[in-house]
Amino acid sequence: MTRPDMRLQRSRLQGWLLGGFVWAHYPEVHRFCNSSGVPLKRGVRRAEDLVRTKSRSTLGEEVQEMNANHSRLDRNARRRLIAVLVVVASLTFAARGVAQERIDPMAATVAQWFTMIERSFVSLADAMPAEQYGFKPTNGEFTDVRTFGEQVKHVACANFAFFNEIEKKEPPSRCDSGGPSPAKTKAELMTYLRESFGYAQSLLRTMTPANALEPAGGRYGGESTRLGLTTMAVWHTSDHYGQLVVYLRMNGIVPPASRPAPSG
Repeated sequence: MTRPDMRLQRSRLQGWLLGGFVWAHYPEVHRFCNSSGVPLKRGVRRAEDLVRTKSRSTLGEEVQEMNANHSRLDRNARRRLIAVLVVVASLTFAARGVAQERIDPMAATVAQWFTMIERSFVSLADAMPAEQYGFKPTNGEFTDVRTFGEQVKHVACANFAFFNEIEKKEPPSRCDSGGPSPAKTKAELMTYLRESFGYAQSLLRTMTPANALEPAGGRYGGESTRLGLTTMAVWHTSDHYGQLVVYLRMNGIVPPASRPAPSG
């Protein structure tokens, strides 16, 4: 289906929602508009325009202005009219959100694995008690290894670094030692970690066959491509996940991703 065809289909769907949903499910508003001379279709069209071009807060202000302009109308009827406009706006925003979630199959292929390791890593980091974030192994060859918290911070910093390089931005410095973020406590590090994955995911989902092999890289990813740095991010997080599994088990905790599924 071509883009014009898709836009036409969306327009028809929106028309059905605005026409069928409003007029079929709000007959009292229909009767009110007929009796008061206020054309509901005009109000709905105005709501559509507001949703396309303005924020929710602005939409609310505009509806209040409409309400003030029609202060002579019955209060309850006006409230029902505003409710219709809000429902229409919500439906349009929801439809737009679904459309924005559609990503190219190439990005989706990588994103599924990045999402998998993100969930495993975040749940693992959250499973370690805050008082154990300073833990690091001592029995065996563990000289100069990072503490649990330092590992978490390193992964978060690296996520920003890899995807900054894809965007041709200056990456954070010294991710090997935690980088410039001031995060120290478990709560702060968990926030930093989640933010790094959120940023990485948003950029990963813009990848297409047309831009996947664009040159990208720097001191963290080397000379590579957008696709190359994205797959490196998956590998890097997986590597440190494996290390932290050992840390967690040494503290008597089974990683959440390794726990048996609850029965029933």
